[in-house]
Amino acid sequence: MKIVKYSVALIAAVGLTTGAVAQKKNETNAAMDYQSYEKALMSQNLESAKKSILSAKEWIDQAAENPETKESVKTLYYKGKIYIGIPMLGMMANDDELKALATEELVKDGIGALKKSYELDTKARYRDEIKMMAVMVREQSIREGVKKFQEEDYAQASELFETSVVMLDVIGQTDSLAIYNLALAADRSKNYEKAFEYYDKAAQIGYNVPVSFTLASNALRELGKDDEALEYVKKARLKYPNDQDLIIQMVNIALSSGDNQVAEASLNDAIAKDPNNKQLYFAVGTVYDQLGKKEEAVAAFEKAIQLDPGYEDAVYSLGAHYVNLAAAQFEEASKMKLGDPNYESLKQTSEDNYKKAIPYLERSLELNDQNVEVMNTLFQLYRKIGDSAKALEYKKRMDEIKK
Repeated sequence: MKIVKYSVALIAAVGLTTGAVAQKKNETNAAMDYQSYEKALMSQNLESAKKSILSAKEWIDQAAENPETKESVKTLYYKGKIYIGIPMLGMMANDDELKALATEELVKDGIGALKKSYELDTKARYRDEIKMMAVMVREQSIREGVKKFQEEDYAQASELFETSVVMLDVIGQTDSLAIYNLALAADRSKNYEKAFEYYDKAAQIGYNVPVSFTLASNALRELGKDDEALEYVKKARLKYPNDQDLIIQMVNIALSSGDNQVAEASLNDAIAKDPNNKQLYFAVGTVYDQLGKKEEAVAAFEKAIQLDPGYEDAVYSLGAHYVNLAAAQFEEASKMKLGDPNYESLKQTSEDNYKKAIPYLERSLELNDQNVEVMNTLFQLYRKIGDSAKALEYKKRMDEIKK
């Protein structure tokens, strides 16, 4: 958590003062110096503001160390405001001394002090002001965060959204929208550790689930933690057993790790719940193809095409399946010993599969008539089966596109 995350948005809270009656000397002096800081800041006297806030910090640190006042609501309240004000003034004045003082730990302590003050303030002496401050900062940081996100400055957007999350937490509220937006912005900025942290937080509070679970697992995969991602999805499916995205996520993880059997089982589970989903049948066909289950692969691709005759991925994949099958058979035949009685049969089967591939590849080309790779495959296929005229036709089409 960087200190700049809070400083910009907290400028909105500059005008919030209490004017409360002092209880102890150190508290009183800290409060008075802080009020002097605010007045100097409003009049743009940054040098005077610096002097006042540094003096206020000295007094409040003494109060925070004193057993009689360290748990005082007033001490905690001013400690929070002073510690938060230092990085804000450091940015405004571009002051190296204040920037060096404004460590991450200082800002965390300030936020923590405000939160504790709010919790202990049973008489509501400062609660309204802390709440007003938190809400104002939240509104400003969300507004600026959205703006930065739209400008594709995702790193800055995530920091602004985090400001909102932290400040609402001070008053015991959860900013679910900011949590999810923070995760999205961190994801876009490739900060996958933070993306996972906040997608998971969104998921655990029930925000945009089960999508948040899926996105959290994606972040784990980006971190190279496929095993953790798979376990994460499995746990999510205990809550959402019928969600298709989570099932597909399991398939993708299994495929990437080479566990085709898990992928197959997951896809069959998905199809049982959504029997008219063409993408699922296409995925099943791909898995079966990788497993070497030829007949099952053909049946799955054909089912996908039946559901959508214009589904190019499935049409092309079925054609490619037959080409690969034929090529493997042709290679096997070429390795047979001279006079092997199975040679002619296997060679014919190979040629038949080449012929089976042609209509699917030609249909694929109808759906994407600029696909030179498919044209070249058809050129090679027609040469193999001895149709020189058709082979020349596709050769000319390729040459035209290349021109």
